[in-house]
Amino acid sequence: MSRPHVALLTLALVTCSITSRADTVTWTQRAPATSPSARSGGAMAFDPSRGKIVLHGGTTKAGVSNETWEWDGSTWTDVTPSNAADRGPKRAFASMAYAPSRGIVLIGEDDVATSGGTNAWVWDGLTWRGESLPGPTGRIAPSLVYQQVTKALTLFGGSSVPTSDDQTWALADGADVWMSAPTTVRPKARYGATLAYDTKRGVSVLFGGKLPSADPKAFSDTWEWSGTAWKAFNGAVPEGRAFAASAFDQSRGVLVVFGGLGSSGAAPVDLGDTQEFDGQKWSARSTSTSPQPRVQAVAAYDSKRSEVVMFGGLSIANAGATFGETWVFRGAGTTCASAADCVGASCVDGVCCGQPQCGACEACDVPGAIGLCSPVKARDDLDTCTGESTCDPAGSCRKRGGATCGADGDCASGHCADGVCCDTGCAERCDVCSKTAGASADGVCTTLPKSSSGTPSCAPYLCGGAAACAVSCAGDEDCATGSRCVSAACVPGGGAKCSGAVTLVGADGETRSCAPFRCSAGACTTSCQTADDCAAGNACTSSGACVRAEAPAAPPAESSCACGLVGDGSPRAVAGLALFVAVAGALKARRSRRPRA
Repeated sequence: MSRPHVALLTLALVTCSITSRADTVTWTQRAPATSPSARSGGAMAFDPSRGKIVLHGGTTKAGVSNETWEWDGSTWTDVTPSNAADRGPKRAFASMAYAPSRGIVLIGEDDVATSGGTNAWVWDGLTWRGESLPGPTGRIAPSLVYQQVTKALTLFGGSSVPTSDDQTWALADGADVWMSAPTTVRPKARYGATLAYDTKRGVSVLFGGKLPSADPKAFSDTWEWSGTAWKAFNGAVPEGRAFAASAFDQSRGVLVVFGGLGSSGAAPVDLGDTQEFDGQKWSARSTSTSPQPRVQAVAAYDSKRSEVVMFGGLSIANAGATFGETWVFRGAGTTCASAADCVGASCVDGVCCGQPQCGACEACDVPGAIGLCSPVKARDDLDTCTGESTCDPAGSCRKRGGATCGADGDCASGHCADGVCCDTGCAERCDVCSKTAGASADGVCTTLPKSSSGTPSCAPYLCGGAAACAVSCAGDEDCATGSRCVSAACVPGGGAKCSGAVTLVGADGETRSCAPFRCSAGACTTSCQTADDCAAGNACTSSGACVRAEAPAAPPAESSCACGLVGDGSPRAVAGLALFVAVAGALKARRSRRPRA
């Protein structure tokens, strides 16, 4: 009896005792603004050279697709080339892997009879190109992986309907021909199996798959490929399945498998469980949230963000309806005090995190993304960006308001003015942002008061009480030194100007008073025609001089004589009485001078 048959017999006799556990790793659904349409049977791989996951093809409502999309950790972008010749093939049930010497490589067909290709397709981030690589024939749903230890793409199985394949092929870096790897011990022929590279142990792990027949029963065996030989795993295994989503989680050192095509007797069923393989045992993982059961979803591990990303799939239970959801599998955000509190995750920022540490202006406790290193925006990151610096709205560490700067890019606000990081652009002549220049505080854009010179100078105008220079004048006092107000416009000339009614400002900025005369047209007047030509409190004499105006004389005191015109105390009556008294006195004196008879 061959070793594979012994292994299968052993598995049949062993009761599967897979441990179920709940810990700090869970599925989280993302809701990007744009996304590929719902589809099943696409191909997905991570491109570490560009830090993006690439998704190609799949079956949509419109049929088999040749769209190409890329995921950057938060957003899907349609990068399908506009030129039809660069778009690559329409494919479903193909497989993809990243090879450092080539890029993203796509192998496999959705219909061998019509596609019939033996070519590989390579995506360089801009276009797809076909490469003729002699070796395996066209096949549906093969399993493809890049074997880092041997530096070669490894291909296993696939179906040409009604047969399937049990061959192992290798395409070394730089080679242009696939080489068959003959082995006497190997998995049975199958298609739709998962195959992922275990970076921790340096082997590729194959799981599940099925024969190309109407029978939904799938394989449940697990195999490891070292680069030269296959070895069967003899421990307990999960329920058999095909067309499951899988990826190797490098941060936690486990193969993650979700869902797939299972069977209940002769009836196909959707599976919705999450299984993990650490090289020693399989474990069913219970999570706080989980995607709906599905088959033909695709997954890849994003090593830049330490998470497994899954997209699409279809539901047999729902008449083949397809999914257009994006899910990530990563460390959840339960609180922790140390790494001992987190199973399968690290303790970062007080929560169990899917990554061992976060970068500058990143944290694992950002609301809405708890458990994932995510950008810290418009606030301090106490671990990496505080003190004189803070995180800008985009999540980069920059200088905070009031700190010294040399360019806008130095500042979290995006504005450097007067040598300090400012809350606004503060770019007018009549506003400043440094306290030494007149701002209320460093970093606070402040409008200069009216009649300020401006920075740089507003000459021939002055600041008008707003951030911008004045554009008109009512008098010389509204103009800069050396300018005058002519027809509501400040014009250079004269060397001096009036500031107010009596103050003359010289070309040197010195001021003097024109009193008792007034200041007019940038000079002190020297003569007057009326009091309006004089400073307040002065009068104009007949000789044209401005002199201090005398106070009006007080009226004479009233007579104390008791005589008067009864009932009349008016000035006129008093004057009449005085005249009467004077005349009477004169007549008396005249009589006294007459000679006596």
